[in-house]
Amino acid sequence: MTRNLTIATVFLLASTLLLGYIWVRENSVLAARTDRFEGTLVTHGARDYEQYCASCHGLTGEGGVASGAPQINNLPNTLGTRLDGPTGIVAKYGTIRNFVESTITSGVRGTAMPRWSARLGGPLRDDQIKNIAAYVQNWWGPAGSTAPNISADAAAAAAAYKQVVQAAASAGAPDTPIGRGTAIFQANCASCHSLNEKDSGVPAPGLGGLFTADGTAAFGAKLPNGKPVSGPDFIEWVKQGGAAFKAQAIQPNQGFGPYLIEAMPPFASLTDAQLADLIAFISTHDRTGNPTLPALGVDGQPLPDGGGAAK
Repeated sequence: MTRNLTIATVFLLASTLLLGYIWVRENSVLAARTDRFEGTLVTHGARDYEQYCASCHGLTGEGGVASGAPQINNLPNTLGTRLDGPTGIVAKYGTIRNFVESTITSGVRGTAMPRWSARLGGPLRDDQIKNIAAYVQNWWGPAGSTAPNISADAAAAAAAYKQVVQAAASAGAPDTPIGRGTAIFQANCASCHSLNEKDSGVPAPGLGGLFTADGTAAFGAKLPNGKPVSGPDFIEWVKQGGAAFKAQAIQPNQGFGPYLIEAMPPFASLTDAQLADLIAFISTHDRTGNPTLPALGVDGQPLPDGGGAAK
């Protein structure tokens, strides 16, 4: 009897150890298979991303290359409050990656982002869209990180690519303050700001009427940092971005926002001359979004010859 109990106990222990080994090994094997699968998606996604997405979003998803394409290489941290709440992205799509897949599939109404799905008339199959979403996710930093997961070499290559694309776009624009400012706005601002009085979907305030006496509908004659709208203050705001003025943030007028002041990124790479062209372009737009106003210089005075406005 004792001998049988001993044998049964040994057998039970051996079986438990064996099952434990199998469980640990299978988890390891499953993780390795998942990594290989994700690696394949990322590899294939890189090829399609560079072909279909980089010309607007940039080689590393930094955004602002063309058509006002937004930054997408750190979405868990740049989407901010859009992620949360009963109507937020997580509630609607489950994950941010699902949101990316859906956006690629269906496009974004009212922007330059088209429908890419072959089921909706675009060029991409569903598996290609999943691959691109995996590649985009590959850049995302951990929660709370302000920096995407991108090497210095990749960032340098992306910056060089962006310069080439934007130089080509500028070459096709009229060589006037308004013409150059139009190209700068499309490349850097259009993904977040409209040129009328309405909030965009980001949300971000509309810029129509910004340089008029009444200013924008959202903030009146002040910038979001509380400073009065002027050429020098606008240049400072754009170059330094919203985070530099978080302590000075003011509330918008009723019916607008809420905005996240840190969502305004710094554009330190834009020169004063480029920002002067941007002022010339934006200043022509009234609150309805029509270019009915004179183009202004940094000093607030109308530019000679209208800054290149169409006659």
